[in-house]
Amino acid sequence: MKRMNRMQKKIQFILISSVFISIVFWSFDGYAQRSREGRPAQRSEGNRRGSAPDEIYDRLQLTERQKVMLEKNRIQYHDQIRDLNQKLTNLKRQLNIELEKRSLNRDRIDTIKSQIDRLQSQLSDIRLQGIMAIRDILTPAQYEIFLEMME
Repeated sequence: MKRMNRMQKKIQFILISSVFISIVFWSFDGYAQRSREGRPAQRSEGNRRGSAPDEIYDRLQLTERQKVMLEKNRIQYHDQIRDLNQKLTNLKRQLNIELEKRSLNRDRIDTIKSQIDRLQSQLSDIRLQGIMAIRDILTPAQYEIFLEMME
């Protein structure tokens, strides 16, 4: 395997961690539903959350404390990401409206574009914070197992 430079390693770390965050967010949604209802979540045709996250949890041997911490992390970052995505969607709509007008207002377009860039940067920062929080929750051994699972 050829040697990766630092940038490639960082990109690989972010991609792998993003997959893990997605899995954690996805699986804790079902976990939270079971906890709230006091019973297993119903799995319908439209809700096919399967054993993949459970399998990951089993292999990582997460403690109940880690599961709770990951759930808190999921809620915190999921809500922030959802809110920023809603704002981003609205700004993109505004930009499209401005671009479709007969006479362009370049100042307005530049302002909207700057706001979009700022929100995208914030989203990236929040995702990275979520990745780092998850890494802090897992033990080094668990994180190594996780990396092996993602290869």
